[in-house]
Amino acid sequence: MLKGKLLHRPEETDGAKKTFETVLQLINSAKESIKIHMYVWRSDEIGNSIGEALFRAAERGVEINI
Repeated sequence: MLKGKLLHRPEETDGAKKTFETVLQLINSAKESIKIHMYVWRSDEIGNSIGEALFRAAERGVEINI
């Protein structure tokens, strides 16, 4: 589990782009599991990048829960 890695309200951070870059880094570094409890998924560059990163994580044995 990515303990202590909670991203909430990207509009209150340095911006959505920075937040999603962080999300991708966390997905790419996950070793055991990823839990996404709530997510608006769009078929755009960001949504597709996150989806592809999740598929790669699953392929390397990371448990994915959406």
